[in-house]
Parts: sequence; C-alpha cells; structure tokens
Amino acid sequence: MDRHTRQALIEKYRDGYRVVSQALQGVSEQELDARPAPGKWSAREIVHHLADSEMTSAIRLRRLIAEDRPMWSAGWKSMRSMPTTTRTRSAARGPQRDRHNGSGPQRG
Repeated sequence: MDRHTRQALIEKYRDGYRVVSQALQGVSEQELDARPAPGKWSAREIVHHLADSEMTSAIRLRRLIAEDRPMWSAGWKSMRSMPTTTRTRSAARGPQRDRHNGSGPQRG
C-alpha cells in the first residue's frame, strides 16, 4: 500500500464517527429498530456492532504494543502470520520475555 492510499484510509476511518452520527440524526427509535429485510440487521444493531468492533480492535492494538508475542482469540492468527515489518517493529520494543504458549510468563 502506498503512502497516499494509507493516508486516505486513515482519514476515512477518522471521519467514520461523524458520518454515522450524521446518518442517524433525527432517526426515530422505531426506525433504528426496523430491519430492511428478513435476516438483515437494524441500524441499531449495526451501530452496536461498530462500537463492539472498535473496542475489540483497541484491545488487539494494546496487545500488539504490550506483548512480545500476542495471540488472538480463536479464529485469529498469531503474530507470526503478520508481515515482517510488523513483527520487526514488535521485536524492536525490547528484550523478549519468556512466554508459555502465549498466555503469560512461564514459571518453573
């Protein structure tokens, strides 16, 4: 990804809250809970999903910074599958702590 594309994506992310807030301005409770089609999410469910996803991403970023070899929960790959530049940045944070299966310091 080039620098211009990365910057455009960052700006789009940064503007997301405003876009969602503006789209929901003046919407009634009934409209928030209406489903556009059977099996489709309501606007309220989508907003809750966005908030949950934001928190999950924040936790992952904290783990990426704080842990030497962060492991995601089921369904997510370990840091070993990340691009070399990300792993290198992680390794540059300091000496590696001893880890036992990614769950914490190994004690003997």
